[in-house]
Amino acid sequence: MARISEQVLAGLARPTMAQGMFDLGAAIGGVPGQMRQKRQEDEFNQLMADAQKAQQANNEAELFSVAQKLRAMGRNAAANTVAATATKLRETNRQKGLASAISSAEQLARQGADIQPLLQDITQLGGTPEQLQSITSIIRTQDMNQKEGLLQQTLASPEFDFENKKDEFDYFKGAAQMGVTPTRAREIYDSFKS
Repeated sequence: MARISEQVLAGLARPTMAQGMFDLGAAIGGVPGQMRQKRQEDEFNQLMADAQKAQQANNEAELFSVAQKLRAMGRNAAANTVAATATKLRETNRQKGLASAISSAEQLARQGADIQPLLQDITQLGGTPEQLQSITSIIRTQDMNQKEGLLQQTLASPEFDFENKKDEFDYFKGAAQMGVTPTRAREIYDSFKS
């Protein structure tokens, strides 16, 4: 049987040697914990790098995903910060989308195009009643301009006779059917008659 040398036994009996061996044992026993902590720190650092990339890419969904993973790790402060950034990014993107939809709707309304799908988008993006009313006002103005243009074409036609009561009656009847007020129809009529 193997024998432990007397020197080793004497060294173990000395307090400094015993403390050193205890420290060595504790250090060896702490290695798995340190490795686990290192892995967690590496995972945390990777998640924070992912959050930074997602923010630069304006990817709010990825930011919310990173926040959930951080919360699962128990890193609530970091998770709250990332979630707040995602929420702010979502609001910024919503406002940009709303501004773009309003601008497009206004341009298309001036061209007389159908903008119903854009009005739905504006509503879904949180457009205010005032914003929607502004766009529909452009549509009404464009529509009225088109109707007034038709009335002007009628009056400018060589076949229209300002002395003929039937032509005058038909003009005002047509204006009423198009929704042009009698006052505005009279203004157009008088400007062409003179």
